[in-house]
Amino acid sequence: MSKETFRASGTTQGLTENMQILTGQRGDRLDKALTLRSAAELGLIGLKRNNSGTVIPVAPESGSDSDPTWKDVQNPHAPVNAAVTGAFHTITLTWDAPTYRGHSFAEVLRSEVDNPSTAVRIGTTLANVYSDAVGRGFTAFYWVRFVNKNGMVGPINASAGLRASTSADVDEIIASATNFAIYNPAKPTEKEIIFGVTDEGKVAIREAVIKAATIQILQAEKITADYVRAGVSISAPLITGGSFDMGNAYMQDGAGGFGLGGPYSAWAKGWYTLITADGYIYTNRLRAEGGYVKNMTIDNCIINENCEVRGTLYAEKIVGDVAKTLSTMTPNSTLSFPEFKRARKLVAWFPWVRTTDDGGWHTVRLTINGLTYTTQRYVNSGISEDFGGFCVEISLPANQVGTVSFALRSDAGSMSVIGPLVATAFIQ
Repeated sequence: MSKETFRASGTTQGLTENMQILTGQRGDRLDKALTLRSAAELGLIGLKRNNSGTVIPVAPESGSDSDPTWKDVQNPHAPVNAAVTGAFHTITLTWDAPTYRGHSFAEVLRSEVDNPSTAVRIGTTLANVYSDAVGRGFTAFYWVRFVNKNGMVGPINASAGLRASTSADVDEIIASATNFAIYNPAKPTEKEIIFGVTDEGKVAIREAVIKAATIQILQAEKITADYVRAGVSISAPLITGGSFDMGNAYMQDGAGGFGLGGPYSAWAKGWYTLITADGYIYTNRLRAEGGYVKNMTIDNCIINENCEVRGTLYAEKIVGDVAKTLSTMTPNSTLSFPEFKRARKLVAWFPWVRTTDDGGWHTVRLTINGLTYTTQRYVNSGISEDFGGFCVEISLPANQVGTVSFALRSDAGSMSVIGPLVATAFIQ
C-alpha cells in the first residue's frame, strides 16, 4: 500500500501509464479513479445539471436519479466513415461528425486482436478526430462509438476493427548516404541537381511527387494541400483560407458554427450558435454576466430579478397588478383584490348617494379590510340632497388580500346610489 503507484514523469509513456492506472486498465485496482457517475451509482452523491448544462455534484437524495437526464435527446448512431492512419509515434482516427441531437462525446476503443469484445476504452474526444500516442512499431485494432448527453452509449462503427500501425524504428527505414546526387539529364552542362544527399545527411529534392510518405519533421515555406490532418497538434502564427471541421464546430471564410444540432442552418448542418462572416450572431443559448448593450430590440423577455430603469420607460401595454381598479353600485357587495407579493396602496372613494325629501340623518359606511369609515348628512324635510366622493387611503402589506364594501342607513326616508364606489390598488 505504501509503494509508489504513479510515475513522476512528464514523458508520453509516463502520462500514458498514469492514465491507464487511473482508468483501471493496469496496476492495482485500488488506485482506480472514482468518477462522478460511479459515486452517484454508489449513492455517495447526487447529480444535477445547472443552467448551462454542466453536471455538478450535490448531496444525495433518496430516490433521486444517479444520472440527470436531458430532454429531446436522440439515441446515438454508429459513427460513419471511420478511418485510421499510422505515423511515427501516433495513430490517428477520424470519422464524420454525428448528426443526432444531443451528442456529448465519442469513445475510442482499442484491442491487440480484431475482436471488439476484448477492446478497452482508451480515451474520449469532443471532436471527430483522436490521436493515440503509442510509440514506434505498434499495431492495434480500433473502434469508435458515440455517447449522448444522457450517457447513452451507441453502437460501434463496425464489428471489424480498424487496423493501424506506427512506423518501425528510424534505423530500420533510413539508409546512410554521403555526397550522393542526381543531375538533370536534360541539362548536363549546368549540372542541375534534382536529387542529392550531403555529407551531413540532408536530402535536397528539386521537385517531388509523393503518393504516401511518413515524415517525422517537416519544414516548408509553403504547403498547398486539399486536406491536412495532424495527429497531435498544429501550431502556426498565421493560417489563411480553407475551413476547419472540428466535429461540434465548423469555421470557414470568417464564419463559424458551434454546437451541432441547433436550429440555425449552415454548411448543410444545424447549429445552436452561428456567426456570419459579416458579424451577425444567431444563438438560442446566450448566457452573459455583465456587459453593455445598446440599441437592442428584444422579443419575449423575462426579467427574473429587479430591473432599474434610469431613463424614461415607454410602454404600449402593461399587464399585471401594477394598478387595478374595481367599482360597484350595489350596497353590501364586496370588491376583492387578490394578494400580491409587493406592498400596495389601496384607495377607495365613497359612492355618491341621493336622499329623499324626508328629513333626518343619512349615513354611508365604508369598510376597507375590516376598518370602517363613515360619512353622514342631515337633510331637512322637503329637501333632496346628493353627497359622497370622499377618499380613504390605507397601506396594504405584501401577500395580503384587499376588500372594500359600503352600506347605507337612513333615520327617515331612503337613499339611492347615483355614483359607484371606486377602489384602486397599486404598488408603491
